[in-house]
Amino acid sequence: MKRKLTAVENIREYILNLLEDERIKAGNRLPSAREIALKKRVSFIKVQQAIDSLRSDGILETVPRQGTFVKASWNSQYLRNSIFISGFDNKNLFGLGKIIREELCELRINRSNIRGDFEIDVTLNMQSNHKEYMDLSGIFDELYPDKSIFYMKPFEYFRRENKLYAIPLIFSPRVICYNLDMLKNAGCEAPEKNWRGDDFISVVRKLKTKYKTENIYSYYPFMAPNMIMAYVFRAGGGFLNDEGRVLINSDKSRKGLLLYKSLLNELEYKSYTVSGYFNEGTLAFGFSPRQEFMPRADELKFNWGSVPLPRIEGGNKTTVQTTEGLCVRKSCTDLKLVRKVVKAMLGDRIQSCFARSRYGIPVRRDIAEKSMEGNEDARDRLFFDEIPNMSAAYSVESPEILYWLRKGLNNLLHKDDTEFDKALDELYIFFKNYIEIDKYGKENSKGSEKKDIL
Repeated sequence: MKRKLTAVENIREYILNLLEDERIKAGNRLPSAREIALKKRVSFIKVQQAIDSLRSDGILETVPRQGTFVKASWNSQYLRNSIFISGFDNKNLFGLGKIIREELCELRINRSNIRGDFEIDVTLNMQSNHKEYMDLSGIFDELYPDKSIFYMKPFEYFRRENKLYAIPLIFSPRVICYNLDMLKNAGCEAPEKNWRGDDFISVVRKLKTKYKTENIYSYYPFMAPNMIMAYVFRAGGGFLNDEGRVLINSDKSRKGLLLYKSLLNELEYKSYTVSGYFNEGTLAFGFSPRQEFMPRADELKFNWGSVPLPRIEGGNKTTVQTTEGLCVRKSCTDLKLVRKVVKAMLGDRIQSCFARSRYGIPVRRDIAEKSMEGNEDARDRLFFDEIPNMSAAYSVESPEILYWLRKGLNNLLHKDDTEFDKALDELYIFFKNYIEIDKYGKENSKGSEKKDIL
């Protein structure tokens, strides 16, 4: 049952809705407390208390003799007792927001980019910001001593030093989905399960005789590290190994990068624009996790199929794992609420919501498998078949490393073929030096104390 808000909470919500609906923008002056009090029929004191609390949260600021204004950085603040949900609009289509409001009435769902004590975010964001999140392993073990009801593989990539900083809620391997009608129109057969990188390039070339490059392959965001590293992992390469050694220029990593670059060259990616989404029927290929594709698969008006990512000679069967998980900021001190949130997010109601909508694969194995009973669609079952092959071992330890990995891979793949090897060696040297310096800084900061210099 939804909790009734207090007068102060109602005014806070009113002001935050003004911001999230863009009726008041950054830098704008807020209506005076007296104006709000008259409009909302509450006391001036209650309005002032709400404004003070939002000022404390870094959302508003008061300028003497001028009034209260929306801070320029309001959208990057953290709100107490709230939850940020990445891609909330997509999830809310299936009633997730209603369930959260009923199960967790203490939490406000942030509709903008305002972060909260609680966050549901995606793989690379969670991994790169892991230092900001509390260890949830104790609460998880306490609530669920029997782990057999879960898929545990997705958890592997969200542990640091035996600490669980994120709890996967849904996950999915990425697979290649193809538009069979477009392939046949270009004289191409449906790809087979064990197709190879050269086969992929050949099909792309045939498709180019019938379609614009923007209608061939949806690799948006085409320069995101996870899209690129999928080919690196498939070739048997990686970014870092467990000891922190840089692998980006290894023979196997190079082979994966070259295949991806060959694909981008065929697609003339330097002037590339994406023509809609795969499920709109305007693209021949999409590299999709289950949550991007299956919720609306029944509405498709074209023939389609799915296959694993193409094999790379000397490589393996690895594909990338997409994950949306729960993180809790270290600043949250209400452990009773943390337990309640973890229990609700992994509970039957929310996990079944994901299962019914086919929004990814629920991390609750029992619920996911029950939802697949009687499902003979091999195209959908492929997502489940690929679970043993998925990896999210990006080794991205900080927002800074993620930033430079994104920039470095972008620069590398924009190089001419003649400059590729030199650029790859330079990328290796950069990360080798960066990680060594970062490691040295951490080791020397342990136990060190600031001293006054006289």
